[in-house]
Order: sequence, then structure tokens, then C-alpha cells
Amino acid sequence: MENNLTAISLFTGAGGMDVGFEAANVNVVFANELVKEAAETYQANHPGCHMVNDDINQVINTLDQYKGVDLVFGGPPCQGFSVAGKMDPNDERSKLVFTFLDVVEKVRPRIFVMENGQIREHGSHTELLQANGLYAHLWAVQNETESWQMKGGSIHA
Repeated sequence: MENNLTAISLFTGAGGMDVGFEAANVNVVFANELVKEAAETYQANHPGCHMVNDDINQVINTLDQYKGVDLVFGGPPCQGFSVAGKMDPNDERSKLVFTFLDVVEKVRPRIFVMENGQIREHGSHTELLQANGLYAHLWAVQNETESWQMKGGSIHA
């Protein structure tokens, strides 16, 4: 079966999300993972993909070559606002959600999927997310005029 869609995988880990997208006939052309052992595992199981084992902030400026890819997907850390984490809004890892969105803005895929844990719906964490524009940018698709429209929601699985 021929792959019809191309994708970038961010915060890839060993490639769990990638397996699902590849099963859906998506060709992952670029992957990024910070943890060396996870990146090595990914590369061993996905030899046809370009894996970069580095901080996404060091890689983002090289992603212009992937502009127009069909899909960007990944699961950035969410410890600063997830009910499963410490819910510390000052946790530096939480800023990586916005780095993910910076990649989406740079690459301009047709669609993106950002996997994250349940977000606390009450109090200062929700206010923090709203103030930083996360709710305004979470789920978007690009239309024919290159502008972005809100679409989507969440899946509880």
C-alpha cells in the first residue's frame, strides 16, 4: 500500500504514536526526540525516517524544508498543567506545548494532532493556558487561503 500523507513526529519517544499513523498509511519523514535511548530505539525500528536526537528548540529552525507536510503530531510534556503531573505552571517542560505550536506555525501542515493528558479545568492553570493562547491554538486546520480555523476537540480514550 502506498503512503499518501507525509508527517513530522515530535516528542517521538520510541515511536508509539508513529506506529499508529504508519498503520493508517502515513509516511513519517522527520522525527525528533531528546532522550538518546528512545531516539536510538526509534531509529532501529524506523530506519527510513530521518530521526534527530536533540532538543526541539535546537532543531526548529531546520524544519523549513518540511513546509507543507500533511501532518505534524506528537505529545509534548504537560507536567505543568496536567492532572497527572505536578500542575506547576512554572515547570519549564510545559513551555514545550508552545514550541510544538511554533513548529505547526512554521511548517503549516494541513492538520496537526497534539496528544496530551487531561488538563485541569478549574483555577489558575486554566487561566494560565487561556492567557498563553493555548485554547485558541490547540486544534486547527489550514484552509485554502492559508489562514487557520478552529476545528476539533478532544477524544477521551
